[in-house]
Amino acid sequence: MTVERILSHMNKDHSHNLEDYLVVISKVSPKLASQSPVLTSLTIDCFTIEYAHKQSANIPFTPPLADLSEAKARLIELANQCASARGYSAHRITKVPTPKTKQDAFVYTTILSSVAFAIRPSLLSTIGLGGSNLKYWIGPAVGFVMAVHAIEAVILGKMLIKYRVPTLEKIKAFAFISVEGVFMLKKIKAIAQKFTPVKNE
Repeated sequence: MTVERILSHMNKDHSHNLEDYLVVISKVSPKLASQSPVLTSLTIDCFTIEYAHKQSANIPFTPPLADLSEAKARLIELANQCASARGYSAHRITKVPTPKTKQDAFVYTTILSSVAFAIRPSLLSTIGLGGSNLKYWIGPAVGFVMAVHAIEAVILGKMLIKYRVPTLEKIKAFAFISVEGVFMLKKIKAIAQKFTPVKNE
């Protein structure tokens, strides 16, 4: 990969890694490091990142690269180290999966209808169960499921932070897990497993 391609790739898809380099290696404050970091140059000795209204940092390769063909591998190594030092993954999840499968449809139908029946037990008569004992235990059952989903939401929250999920996507993820529960966790884990750890591909 040429220097030009590396610069283009890093600036297009890996601004969060540039931010990590600045914070961990150059000791730039996270607030400043997050302001439009751009990889502007790369040599066998160092690389330069501009950020926050044309401030810049020269970050050395230690030891220096033997040649520029080593640049990609070294940048990946540094990305893993710096992200880990900040408590993050070197990768981001920028989109959370939306419900679209038959399983999703079944889960949403089951959970949402159960919530409706728990709130309005009289609705059970619309499906021929108005006289059943279901009206007595559906409320506690739904309450238990919601409590489990709340615990799962705490686990999800930690994952969303680790993978630096954008705020709007976080909101969607919490909305989905309130219904899907563990199925939402599995979806996020499946995405993460595809790129953890960062590989020199």
